[in-house]
Amino acid sequence: MKPKEILETLKGSLSYLLVGVVAILIFFVIGFYNHRSLNDLESDINKVRADIEEQRVMAPLYKELIEKIKVKAKKHLPFPARAKLPKEQHEQITTIFADLARKANLEVVSITPDINSLAGGSGLLVVNAALKGDFFSFRNYLISLGNVPYLEHLGEIQIQTMPVGKEFRLKLWVAVG
Repeated sequence: MKPKEILETLKGSLSYLLVGVVAILIFFVIGFYNHRSLNDLESDINKVRADIEEQRVMAPLYKELIEKIKVKAKKHLPFPARAKLPKEQHEQITTIFADLARKANLEVVSITPDINSLAGGSGLLVVNAALKGDFFSFRNYLISLGNVPYLEHLGEIQIQTMPVGKEFRLKLWVAVG
C-alpha cells in the first residue's frame, strides 16, 4: 500500500471513528438525562406515596374532628308575641325580673321601677336593674329576657368590673296596660 492510500484509508477510518464517538457521546448524554429524569420521577413518586400514607393515617382523625365541630342544631332565640303587662301584675314586676336573674345564677343588687316614666302617658315603665355575676350568666339572663312578652326593649347596659366579678346595670322598658 502506498502512503497516499494509507492516508485515505486512515482519513476514512478517522471520520468513521469520529462519527462513532459522537454517537456514543450523544447516547451517554441522552442516557444521563433519562437517568436524571427517572431519579426525579422516583423522588416525586416517593413524595406522593408519603402524602397518600399520611392521608390514610390522618383521615379517621380528620373525620372525628369534623364531627366534633359540626353544629348539630342552632338554638333560636325566643321571640314571643308582644303584650302589655296587666295591671294586676304591676307590683310583681321586680319579682319577675329578680326570679329571671336568680335562674340565670346572677345576684340581684337592686331592681327598681321608675314610676315617673309613666307620667308622660307612653305606656312604658322603666325598670332599672343592677345585677352581679359573670358574663355567661348575664348572657343567659339576656336570653331569658327575650321570653318576656311585655319587655319592649333594653334601654342601656353598663358593665363594671368589681373585685368579685362583674356588675351589670340595665334599663328595661316594659309595656304596661
